[in-house]
Amino acid sequence: ADRLRDLGEVPLAIARHRLGPDVPLIQADLDQQLPIRSSTFDVVVASVVMHYLHDWSGPLSEFRRVLARGGCVIISTHHPFVDFRPSGQGDYLGTFEFTEEWVKSGERFLMRFWHRPLHAMFDAFTAAGFTVERVSEPRPGAAVRDRSPELFEQLSREAPFIFFILRSDDRDPSPAGETPSR
Repeated sequence: ADRLRDLGEVPLAIARHRLGPDVPLIQADLDQQLPIRSSTFDVVVASVVMHYLHDWSGPLSEFRRVLARGGCVIISTHHPFVDFRPSGQGDYLGTFEFTEEWVKSGERFLMRFWHRPLHAMFDAFTAAGFTVERVSEPRPGAAVRDRSPELFEQLSREAPFIFFILRSDDRDPSPAGETPSR
């Protein structure tokens, strides 16, 4: 658990360095209610995080709760088509956990991911009260071609990530019209 907490602190340190001391940053558990007041943000960004989560319902509900009226949620996650092949499952339509071995700075460790098909992603968005405004499967930029022509060629044929822009469908996000406590 300490190693996981330490790994979670690395992105915060990077963000602190990039943003400076005046931008408030928090580390939160997406399986818990976020320590943020309701209707606070115009934009919520979940960049390459959703594929680590088994259940999207809680995080999506929290994103909706902290989103101000007229705001949007931007999500980037593993592309479901590209993701299921390395898992060895051969079941695109299933939702399942799989691991990959990664090597970073000479250290080997297992990374756990959750595959879910595209329809399950859309079902989760709808169940949380969002409509999908945009879906994008971006191609790599010229900088990738300059740094790694082989990687550029591969990424030009398959999209490892998929991006969504979500908007609230303006229904009350709390059950039975209750006011959230935060």
